[in-house]
Amino acid sequence: MSVRLYSVVSLITAVFTVIVLYYLLTDQMYLIDPGWFILSIQPTLYANLGIAASITLSVTGAAWGILTTGTSILGGGVKAPRIRTKNLISIIFCEAVAIYGIIMAIVISNGLTAKLGIENPGAPQYAAGFMMFGAGLIVGFSNLFCGICVGIVGSGAALADAQNASLFVKVLIIEIFGSAIGLFGVIVGILMTGKASTLLAQ
Repeated sequence: MSVRLYSVVSLITAVFTVIVLYYLLTDQMYLIDPGWFILSIQPTLYANLGIAASITLSVTGAAWGILTTGTSILGGGVKAPRIRTKNLISIIFCEAVAIYGIIMAIVISNGLTAKLGIENPGAPQYAAGFMMFGAGLIVGFSNLFCGICVGIVGSGAALADAQNASLFVKVLIIEIFGSAIGLFGVIVGILMTGKASTLLAQ
């Protein structure tokens, strides 16, 4: 290790030690606990972050899948033009991933009620906000990976179809199972949002 790296590590350690000692000696150790920061944010912000994660990650997965599939369709279509129209179903599967994210965002936004945004939220409001945030993350990440999966399998389907037309249906079945991953995420997200709405209704 170089002297510069030792200096940087020593400086960071010294600053961290001074901060901890300051909080310890002034009886403010509770500020190091991240719980005060998490609970200082309104539950509606967590729900809105869930909406943002659902849409953003789902659209990213769809775009990634379309990029992967589209390049293979265009490349394989140079030698075998017949594959261009038939393999557009892979693009449709990728686009469905983005639609799943938009559907989940609508479901979460319908769960935003006046009880979630009260001035002094309690445990039910925070639990509902965290559930909506978690639902958005689950749907977003499942659709991100679903889009990547469908894109890679769709790329293979296009190239296999260009080589041998009888392979298209076999690879398409694999692609259908890959696209079901996103649907599973949507189902889990709807269940979590429903539980959040039940908590707020009490």
